Amino acid sequence: MATMAKILLVNCSSRYNLGLAKAEAYHRARGDEVTWANRVDLLAAGADMVYLSALFTWNLPALVENARRACDMGLQVEVGGPAAELNAGLVKRETGVAPWSGRHPCDAFCFSARLARLREENGGRSCGALCMVFSSPSHVNT
Repeated sequence: MATMAKILLVNCSSRYNLGLAKAEAYHRARGDEVTWANRVDLLAAGADMVYLSALFTWNLPALVENARRACDMGLQVEVGGPAAELNAGLVKRETGVAPWSGRHPCDAFCFSARLARLREENGGRSCGALCMVFSSPSHVNT
């Protein structure tokens, strides 16, 4: 049997985070030990991997601070979320960690494909401030 990994999920936003919830489900299904936190602190000391996510741009300072702290502790760090993806250059420059873009191997899926479907249903017009894509990827079932 494979060794159980210790995973720390850090939600840098105060809202429900679907990507981190999917990362939790993926790792629990593998038999890994998963812990949630609001920041990287002593809890992270025993972790094998830290996932950090920010939903909103105003949460980026917390994401950057926590990613730096986790990197300084020598932990494997994964960064994602809409704010990190849309500001990938800043996050990479400030932390040395490139944010995930699109689908993550543990299926941490952002809503880009659904927003594209809404745009298509709206006659090509923007579906709102969050619409960042122009068409649905053909391989995504929306």
